[in-house]
Amino acid sequence: MEKELVFANNGILSIMDLTVMGGSQKRGDMSTIGQYATGLKNAIAILVRNEVAFHIKSGESSFVFGKEVLRCTKTNKVNCVVKISELVGESTTEHITAISVDLGFDWKFEYAIRELLSNMKDEGGAMNPLDEESYDTRVVLDACHESVVKVLNNWGSFFLGDDEVPLFEAHGVKIYSNPDSLNLTIYKNTMQVFSHESRLGLFRYDILSADIDEMRTLRNHGNSYGDIANALKCITDKSLVLFILNNITDEYVENSGWNTGRFSSTWVEVVNDLYASGDLPECTRDLMSAFKDDSRFEIGVKSISTGNSWYDTKVEVTIVDIPEPQTDAEVKEISFEDKIKNICLSKGLVVNYPILESIIDYSLQVVADEKMKILCVDSSFTEEDVWEILKEQCRLASNDKNYIYKLYLENN
Repeated sequence: MEKELVFANNGILSIMDLTVMGGSQKRGDMSTIGQYATGLKNAIAILVRNEVAFHIKSGESSFVFGKEVLRCTKTNKVNCVVKISELVGESTTEHITAISVDLGFDWKFEYAIRELLSNMKDEGGAMNPLDEESYDTRVVLDACHESVVKVLNNWGSFFLGDDEVPLFEAHGVKIYSNPDSLNLTIYKNTMQVFSHESRLGLFRYDILSADIDEMRTLRNHGNSYGDIANALKCITDKSLVLFILNNITDEYVENSGWNTGRFSSTWVEVVNDLYASGDLPECTRDLMSAFKDDSRFEIGVKSISTGNSWYDTKVEVTIVDIPEPQTDAEVKEISFEDKIKNICLSKGLVVNYPILESIIDYSLQVVADEKMKILCVDSSFTEEDVWEILKEQCRLASNDKNYIYKLYLENN
């Protein structure tokens, strides 16, 4: 085992960087972890409190850390604070800081290591580099200390390993296998920011823009679930699509957020092929709803809006299979589309769009599919329902909701 644990990166640290709270240069950059300028101070306090020997070498300065007990002569209050000895050449300057060794009292020890690693990652550095001297700043810890050894032995519980390769990556989200646990685990720049036993995940995720708080824990779960769904929809690996279809249930986080983003052509190809062969697994309600909303999926059911606005009611339309004709008699039998068009023509209405026989799960007989430019007509359609074809045909012809009335006025 290495005797030292080194976090190296470029950029010079001064005594101000080690003692001033809240003045972050990274604030507003969602791709970074350290946006609060408190993490390094918390890490220093935790290391000093746990008596871990460490020092920082930055530029020409070396910083050695200890503690000093201060007593207020007015109030007689006592506080133990961090003391920093700054060595430049042969001179030493003692800095008695205002950082209490109890800072971050509710932080676990591994959080200190996480902060040092996240600072290093944010600055594009490296851990235990062979060319250590080529970096401007190095934070050096005693790797033999009991608390440090415990973190190193359980590294995979807190961080993604450098040797782990994502299964897929899209929109700033890296998707990793989840072999050892079904618990949902989310990382930000390889740092674990969320893990919960009551939430299951088919995969683990590293989300570049994950919204974290000062404790470096995930703040907005909803946004992250949407980010995950967007990435999953982009998958171009057929085996991953099949894995999701065969394993997803309502208990998994992957069942959330399917109403955003657009499915890749791989998804469409896999789902349509499975449906055509009768092998499409039973999908969750949310996933199936997303398939119905996308006209590219040929799964026998569509979800079609009854209007032009996002808030209009959507109805479920089941497409009626048209059997292949087997005899000349069946060939001569009039099609459903021609039957409906003849009924409309007898009422003086010429139908200008294709008609698809359907079963509409709503109190309507006709629904226009604006994307496909077709009229879905219920099997129970009668001549009393011709007005619905007129209404829906006018909706396909124009986005003007008053078009049907204008058309009436023009012809009368």
